Amino acid sequence: MRHHNKSQNGQTSYLDFGLRSKLGINLGIGLLCALTLSACQQTDTQDAANNQADNTSQTADGENAAADTAIQDSTSIQFPQYINGTPALLHPITPIDIEDQEAGLSSIKYRKGEMVYPIFERQSTYRYNTHASNFVFEEIATGNTQRLMPDDNFIINQIFLPYTTQYKFIAAKDILQDEALAYDNEMSADIDHEASPYAEQDAPRDTEKVTINTPFNHIIYHVSETPNQPDEEDKNIMRQQALYMSDNMGKQLTKLHPDNEYVQSTKWMPQVARYYFITQSDSDGNGIINEKDATHNYQIDFSIDTPVVEGYDF
Repeated sequence: MRHHNKSQNGQTSYLDFGLRSKLGINLGIGLLCALTLSACQQTDTQDAANNQADNTSQTADGENAAADTAIQDSTSIQFPQYINGTPALLHPITPIDIEDQEAGLSSIKYRKGEMVYPIFERQSTYRYNTHASNFVFEEIATGNTQRLMPDDNFIINQIFLPYTTQYKFIAAKDILQDEALAYDNEMSADIDHEASPYAEQDAPRDTEKVTINTPFNHIIYHVSETPNQPDEEDKNIMRQQALYMSDNMGKQLTKLHPDNEYVQSTKWMPQVARYYFITQSDSDGNGIINEKDATHNYQIDFSIDTPVVEGYDF
């Protein structure tokens, strides 16, 4: 009996030890799994956080790229223009929000209205109407480029090239052959008889007199400096324009009058190579430019090597 009990006790102890061992193994396995699961969850969480950060970064990059694209797409480059006698092509940069795709590249208009503006249209001798935010000059000989304005915040409404006038007598039989040449060389149909009152008397028979105009190395621009700022009711100062001038490569851009003055009228006199213009300032400070405001007279002599603006008053 004692032996039997001892065996039972031994067997009980062995079972208890086995149970404890098995329990310990199970606990160890469970703890290991718990630690592994925890580590896996932390890894998954970290991966998710990293993915979220990457997505956020990509989204931010995408937004920045979209913003950059929006900025770049605010203007549109139009076909280049060539003005005879100048060394560069002019590439108009136009506001894209008023571009009229149906009208083609010859004009642009507001989508919300019916006002049509030309991109580049000859008005008279070396005078062109336009509606550009900027011009890029491309030198024909070298391909070098030069932006006229530092940014695209202004609107250029008109450009003018001061020019010299010469007269030439062409045989009547050659007139038809020279018509294309005359057009290309900006020959004016209006003959100025005051420049040479006896020229026609001295001319041989069967000839016709044509006028040949050649531009100086300067360009004058009519510029709206506040095109996106509407006037207050019954005021017009935001609609006024200023005069700028550059050389014929778009360099040495300068304003031709003080900031508080606005151009009202201009006159070119090719006989003496002088450009005259009159400005007005808002002398009474009411935001309206009218006949009550002070006027200022200026002239530029293009017969000298370096033309400068000079004010005059009598």
